[in-house]
Amino acid sequence: MSQSPRIDVVLIKRKPGAFSPAQLALLPDGIRDTQVTDILLEFKYTESINEKAVQQALTYDFLYKAHKTDEKQVQSFLLSATKPQNSTLKKLGYKSTKVPGIYRSKFQLVRQIILISLNELSNEPYNAFVKCFRGKSFRARKLLPLKPLIAKKNKKRLTH
Repeated sequence: MSQSPRIDVVLIKRKPGAFSPAQLALLPDGIRDTQVTDILLEFKYTESINEKAVQQALTYDFLYKAHKTDEKQVQSFLLSATKPQNSTLKKLGYKSTKVPGIYRSKFQLVRQIILISLNELSNEPYNAFVKCFRGKSFRARKLLPLKPLIAKKNKKRLTH
């Protein structure tokens, strides 16, 4: 049995208005462009994207929105450390957008969950932080803009 990830769901709350430059430096594609005040991130570190993963994200989305007066201020994302299989994307109605790594579903029930494939995101510095959570095959050299910060915080040395 594999060990569960330490992070499962993350809630990002913000005041209405644009993200600050400091926030944008750490927010990846897909999330950085949203205008909502409440952002739910369902993270899949070890699991592949499948129907169960989407159902779980939909459950968190539903339960969180049940307590909000303005559901339109909530956006849920499903972040995957592994690239989703084409057959799974097709079954769930997900199609790639113009932004690499970002998928939206054409199915009404699923379309409220935006899928982010971490391995497919561009190598822009603002995507580096979230890419830290990818699988073991990840190469630290892609994190060069954040390398000193991450090494200091974790008190570990990142190698190429």
